[in-house]
Amino acid sequence: FRRFLKTDKVNIWKCVEGEHEIAIIPFEGSDGEMDYKRTVFVHYNIGENDDSFVCLSRTFQKPCPICQDIKEMEMRKDADKDVLSGLYPIKRVIYNVWVLDNEKEKEKGVQIWIAPHKHIEDTLVGRARNKRTGELIIMGDPTVDGKDIGFERVGSDRETSYENLQFLDRTEPIPDEILEQAVNLDEVIIVPTYEEVKNSVKSL
Repeated sequence: FRRFLKTDKVNIWKCVEGEHEIAIIPFEGSDGEMDYKRTVFVHYNIGENDDSFVCLSRTFQKPCPICQDIKEMEMRKDADKDVLSGLYPIKRVIYNVWVLDNEKEKEKGVQIWIAPHKHIEDTLVGRARNKRTGELIIMGDPTVDGKDIGFERVGSDRETSYENLQFLDRTEPIPDEILEQAVNLDEVIIVPTYEEVKNSVKSL
């Protein structure tokens, strides 16, 4: 099946159940600016091969054949709601991360984490400002003043939750050799053509 990232170019971190500690690593984007994440909307399980495509409409403001099919289905009185719910794009956030769980994970260096936007990015942003002092935590700050992130993944699939998400004090800056491993996330996201997506869509 087709993926929406160039997985041959990066090491994907599989966030399994349990407690985790990570550092978000900044990267230089295609615009020359430093950033710490990319947000995408993804259509999963498309066509006979269960392909995944970045939504051309929600991510890049281009015509998306899947979204067009969704609108047509929504107009039908006999539309299958289960089929429709499986077609809607899901919001994801992509990070370069250094996993600090144990020495084995640390030795892997920078990995790519495709995380649920609502449970991770939205929660982190919501907690990034100290309510007492107003001080803002800079996401992706690699210095000793930056923060690592701790959380626990509970459950799997649709029953997954991310609990005890918190910022952790850092005792030393992120090593240069780790910072140098960060990849430009703009270059690993596969931007399909309209025709590629259309050819993969099942007859609805």
